[in-house]
Amino acid sequence: MKRNDARDFCILYLEPGDDRDGLFCAIAGQHKPVVLMLAEESRQFQRSEEFVALKNLKRQLNVAIFFVIASGERLTQLAERNGFPVYKSMDAFSDALMMEYPARQRFLPRAAGEPTSALYHAPRKTVPLTPLEEIVAHMETMPLPTVSPSPQPIRLSTPRPIASQVTQPTMSAMPQPTASTILPAPQPTVPTLPPKRGYNRLSAVLIVLMILALSGAGLGSLLVLFHPPPVNMQPAAAPVIVGHVYFLNSGQINENTNQGMDDEVQVDLSTLANPTPGKSYYAWLLGDKNQGEMTAVFLGMLAVKNGEAHLFYAGDQSHTNLLAFTSRFLVTEEDSSVTPVAPSPDYGTWRYYGELLQTPIQTSDSMSAVGGMTRFSFLDHLRYLLVSDPMLDQNELPGGLNNWFSHNVEKVLELTSSMRESWQESKDMSFIRSQTVQTLAYLDGLSYVSQDLLPNSPLNINDRLARIGLIEMNGPNQDPPCYLDSVVFHLSALIQAGGSLLPLPANKTKTLRKDGTEIIAALNNVRYWLGQVRKDAQQIVKMTDEQLLQSSTFALINSMIENASNAYAGHIDPTRGEMREGVNWIHDYIQTLAALDVTAYRVGHSPVQMIPDTRPSGVAWYKYEGKS
Repeated sequence: MKRNDARDFCILYLEPGDDRDGLFCAIAGQHKPVVLMLAEESRQFQRSEEFVALKNLKRQLNVAIFFVIASGERLTQLAERNGFPVYKSMDAFSDALMMEYPARQRFLPRAAGEPTSALYHAPRKTVPLTPLEEIVAHMETMPLPTVSPSPQPIRLSTPRPIASQVTQPTMSAMPQPTASTILPAPQPTVPTLPPKRGYNRLSAVLIVLMILALSGAGLGSLLVLFHPPPVNMQPAAAPVIVGHVYFLNSGQINENTNQGMDDEVQVDLSTLANPTPGKSYYAWLLGDKNQGEMTAVFLGMLAVKNGEAHLFYAGDQSHTNLLAFTSRFLVTEEDSSVTPVAPSPDYGTWRYYGELLQTPIQTSDSMSAVGGMTRFSFLDHLRYLLVSDPMLDQNELPGGLNNWFSHNVEKVLELTSSMRESWQESKDMSFIRSQTVQTLAYLDGLSYVSQDLLPNSPLNINDRLARIGLIEMNGPNQDPPCYLDSVVFHLSALIQAGGSLLPLPANKTKTLRKDGTEIIAALNNVRYWLGQVRKDAQQIVKMTDEQLLQSSTFALINSMIENASNAYAGHIDPTRGEMREGVNWIHDYIQTLAALDVTAYRVGHSPVQMIPDTRPSGVAWYKYEGKS
């Protein structure tokens, strides 16, 4: 292994004879970003579980890690699937540094037919690796340590999406000026004449005829006024989308809170009008529309250049989950000389707006079988997936379904991967049996794992993380329902809700349906692969020590690792050359649903009256009156 500590990075060149223990010890002593350069003959990182172990180490050390892989499509895909930025050469990496790409990677939507290797990193120059050879020639050779740390998985930080997703904004309207009260003009006084004594029958008949004539005229007017509009009337054009707002994960999380998830915000706007001289644009997150008190989080000032504005909000020091209490976005135009402490209550200063759909929808009967929910909004379902879920709260699992679903599949991969080395080297059969039981506990859930074990088998597991199983064990009435069924339910409801009060154009509706089809296919892949892991584990857990020592057992262990790796990172279909996605892709896709489409603000209802209240610093709270 060769090393170069030039400038702000530690560059490690892995040679064919280097092993994982030495690499992990070298990375463990670092306090600055690490660049791993793989030789073409390197035997490291040939399997998905090696990338998972490196990712766990990265989380523990909180050190950024980048790969430079000159060739090898499969290695590039494995690295990117596990969240590592990959570059073809040091020149491409340097170009990305100049553009500040390595600091925060973004996930780009894949175009049809686009190879996976083109994803998730900045545009690259396809140049030969000549600079690499020069760097390697001047690197010092390091001795290989023999001790390796054993990192524990927590959670994967979420890359930043930049594509528009399911949601579109709704338009709160600007109030019309309130007119002054107008008093009726005084009417002239008409003297009352005494009735004539000679009032005859002819006058009464004329009065009746006049009343009938006036009534007929009034009825005719009503028929004209309330006549239905012509069929060929064109509906109003949908507002033009000027940009997007994304909730992101910093990854600064633990297993005891939902902090570090959806704690960052990225704003990308275009085709903006320049603010009035002496004025500036200010960006805000707002609370839900039905909140008794209005919440406002100041994101920062938007600097407009050539009609575009970009802003990244890194959150507060506590990494508070912003999606838990905000769902709307606002841009106000206010005085440049004084930074506002709250958005102006004057709707005349509101310029751009977006929100997540908050109107409850009727869920189909087939969907309501899971969880018994029938009328919830897009925002409700999104928060169950990304923020918190009542079932998880009851089991002391803070955070959304998306986080724990991905976390537990990764845990299954970690447990199965540890069995291979034990079988090959130490022949510790009790360890293999223990890891297999834990794997079944995560797959089945603690309430159902006993049916996969021998009678009277000891189950020394009291792990709250395994209380809810990954796959279905007891049909649709399983209690608690498994992660897979819960995720499918809420995703189906999200697609049904649509995410927007605005009519979706035909092309976006088609894209939404296509995305729904792809993610259901990916969930079916995961269900199949995890089912295969369970079948293999059921055989191993019932074996004697003599049977466990047979070579056929090692084949079962390898099969468990392969299927667990496929369930987590996906698998390339060798017959079609297509990627069958796994949980890692599903997790990232669900995160992209936490996005707002932004349009120009339009005039409408009476203004929101916001009265400052004393609440924690960093978040402005206001009493809410009226409609927004």
